[in-house]
Amino acid sequence: RGGAGAPAPKRRAGASPKKAPVDRAARKEKAENDRWGAPQVALERALAKVRRGEKLVSVFGSSPEMGIGDAGVEQLAEAIEELEVLLQLQLRNNQVGNAGAASLAEGLEPHTKTL
Repeated sequence: RGGAGAPAPKRRAGASPKKAPVDRAARKEKAENDRWGAPQVALERALAKVRRGEKLVSVFGSSPEMGIGDAGVEQLAEAIEELEVLLQLQLRNNQVGNAGAASLAEGLEPHTKTL
């Protein structure tokens, strides 16, 4: 039974291999990314977090070419400016240029402290 030289068990004819369980959240996320584009979906999620008052906000692009640009960062900066507290902002792999960086600096200014 099942030794080193034992043959693999045979499948019944017509039987299909077991399928992995379907992850509905992953399927929904893929559909949103396909429809709107991953950068737009990431931006909308970050804006929703800011509007809820969350203190940790992240927007990760899958690559710099697929990240949010200056217009997205400007929207995020306007929303962040209204937050009472912001502890962490992560913008890895995004296309933030000079205009986006300037908007972000203005939006973050209320959250900076001088000790």
